[in-house]
Amino acid sequence: MEVEQKLETPEEESVGDHETIVDDAEDSALTEDQNPATHEEADAESASETEAAEDDHAEEEAAVADDMEEREDKPPSLIDCDTLPVELRFEIARQSSTLGELSQLTVGSVVDLDKTPESVVDLYANGRLVGTAELVMVDGKVGVRIKSRR
Repeated sequence: MEVEQKLETPEEESVGDHETIVDDAEDSALTEDQNPATHEEADAESASETEAAEDDHAEEEAAVADDMEEREDKPPSLIDCDTLPVELRFEIARQSSTLGELSQLTVGSVVDLDKTPESVVDLYANGRLVGTAELVMVDGKVGVRIKSRR
């Protein structure tokens, strides 16, 4: 079988009567996978990366071991629940309406809630009903007095 390969470059070496190999890395007939020098470089690079990863892993293990030794001397720490944030919502009333009724609301409109100032207010913590309260006045401002907890 005769194979003829000709590439236009100034640096060509004649290997046989009908085959030409180009001595240029970009136009080389050998791919990186076929080039033995590339494999050796990749193997050396891979070995170096593996050693670095093993060193990093050993350092991490040592740090974890040191941390565990420190923890053995101390009781396990608990989350300080008193510092966890909680969203409180005091709901006076809910009312359904149509889009038409909603579009009729303007500045100064009054919405009848069918509640008295003494009516019970629902108390929610993070969206969960946790109790009831009543509206009170505190120094000229509205506040709530807790009536029950669930």
